[in-house]
Amino acid sequence: MNIVQNGVKRMNKIVTSQEAILNTCRELVMKEGLTAINMRTVAQACGVAVGSIYNYFPSKGALMQATIRSVWLDIFSAAERPSPSVGFLEYLEWMFGRMQWGHMQYPGFLSLHAMSFTEASRAGGRREMEAYFGHLKGSLLRVLEHDPKVRADAFDDTLSKEALVDLAFSTMVWMFLQQKVSCEPFLEMIRRAIY
Repeated sequence: MNIVQNGVKRMNKIVTSQEAILNTCRELVMKEGLTAINMRTVAQACGVAVGSIYNYFPSKGALMQATIRSVWLDIFSAAERPSPSVGFLEYLEWMFGRMQWGHMQYPGFLSLHAMSFTEASRAGGRREMEAYFGHLKGSLLRVLEHDPKVRADAFDDTLSKEALVDLAFSTMVWMFLQQKVSCEPFLEMIRRAIY
């Protein structure tokens, strides 16, 4: 934020919070894509000195990782999450819908963010993505375990609940990246396999 003092526009040297920076980062990703995230651009968008950004994020890689985490949290917001009592298929459908919403809000984010890291921070970015995907898969597994409509004999040594969740999540991400507008055929396959 800029401050006007004695008719002179001065840069605000203090950022109120890390969340304020991440809100600005999400806005930049919405408007310009993930490649717009760097210390100078974010500082300018926040109206602060570059050093203020470094107070919260020690490197561009750290800023990028926090931005990606923040975008994922926005896409799969807890406020939008359906009740845990919904069925597995309904939860998968919600998840696919959130991916589509995320694509509209953050064009290119879901397909390009892994390439946005420098070589040094690529492993950290991959870990961040895998951690968030693990969180989403954990949610799917909990919903599957509590879905009363699942047949008692649906799972065995060949097909475990964890294997189905991993396959379902990977397939949905692949369908999204292929720009499929519906996941209904896939949901029907799962319906026939476990109900």
